[in-house]
Amino acid sequence: MKKSYVYLAVILLILVVFAIAPNIKGHTQQVKVISASGAAKYLNPADRPVLFFAPWCHLCDDVLKEIAKLPQEKQPVLVGALLRSKSEVQSALVKAQNAGLSGNVYFTDLDPGSVPALLTKNSRYIKDPAAICSYLKGGNI
Repeated sequence: MKKSYVYLAVILLILVVFAIAPNIKGHTQQVKVISASGAAKYLNPADRPVLFFAPWCHLCDDVLKEIAKLPQEKQPVLVGALLRSKSEVQSALVKAQNAGLSGNVYFTDLDPGSVPALLTKNSRYIKDPAAICSYLKGGNI
């Protein structure tokens, strides 16, 4: 009986560590992405926030257009999310270009829960389009 409590305590400790680890200063969640050329890369939102968007997302259109108005050094890294085919990847590239954004767009099949979603420097997700724009306009890059 005593052993089972010890095992339970160890398991709970491990779960707590994994739950708070993204919030520990200096620890951020890295995102594995693929570039348009097919090269794998890890993005660190501590360096620059990451915006997840999808070609079929209408709310993403407004966010991308607002981001295009920002100076390039204040723009987040763009990541097309939930993409399963080459045509969806191409659609994501076109969506970014149509919003007036040039530069690198990366891709992932990661599901951020919803799009648009901004992964901030402290590994926090912002999913409200107005809050995303406000965060970025506030110079939080």
